[in-house]
Amino acid sequence: MQSQTSSAERGVRIVPRLPDFQFSDEMEIPRLWHSGSAGITSFWNAVTTFGPAAEAFFLRDIHALAPLMKQPGLQDEMRNFAQQEAFHATIHRRFNQLLQSWGHPVVQMDHFAARIFALVDKLSSTKLRSAIAVAGEHFIGELGNVAITEPNVFADADPRVARMFLWHGYEELEHKAVLFDGYADAYGTGFSSYLHRQLGLLVAIGVLIVVLPKFTLDYMRSEGATFEWREWGRLFVHLFGRQGVLRGRGHAVGAFVHPAFHPWQYRDDTVYLSTRRDIVDERWERR
Repeated sequence: MQSQTSSAERGVRIVPRLPDFQFSDEMEIPRLWHSGSAGITSFWNAVTTFGPAAEAFFLRDIHALAPLMKQPGLQDEMRNFAQQEAFHATIHRRFNQLLQSWGHPVVQMDHFAARIFALVDKLSSTKLRSAIAVAGEHFIGELGNVAITEPNVFADADPRVARMFLWHGYEELEHKAVLFDGYADAYGTGFSSYLHRQLGLLVAIGVLIVVLPKFTLDYMRSEGATFEWREWGRLFVHLFGRQGVLRGRGHAVGAFVHPAFHPWQYRDDTVYLSTRRDIVDERWERR
């Protein structure tokens, strides 16, 4: 039996942290907190609104996957990973409450996302649901990587909100391999597991294509900016411009399709975990 997990072999510890972030009108966070742009702010609002429902989906999968795993060290990592996911949902809900107080339809969007995941749960076997979760974690890890490695992504954002996304991004890099390793430990690495992983990839892409554009449009509509084409143009550049958030991310899909894919072999992000001192406070750790 393998003595160390793939994360432990790289000196990476999965540590639950609960930041002390608070968001309220008294803090005078600007409504258009990113670049003064309705388009760019709406996209990141969509991401944070989608977060709690996605984290709940991952937690359901963790609870189903954990009894099937055999490696003790991986079981410990999975417990800490689950706590991280719960804390992510907690912090994003705090920010989402501020968005709700501004008159945005956050509750309705949250219910929509929950219905999407309930449908996925209903139509998926336990193994396929785990494969969907593995693919979803891969994409969230990509978002975490670009947030950390491209300083321009949040350079013009309110620093308090930006810190929330950066903290989340660092933890996504930290636990990027845990769910993948748990899936492999429970279901092996044969053809059936590979096939389920590719089906999971298709479902995860479908969910993202449905939810994020819809939520972005919902926020644009809420801001009265549905037909402000300049704002849509600013968002397009932010996402697909030369240093755009999503530019070149197709290689993440190509890597995931490869039969020998592993998150750490695809890209070793450990170097970035040593640069987070200005973002992550050790006092947040929950041992």
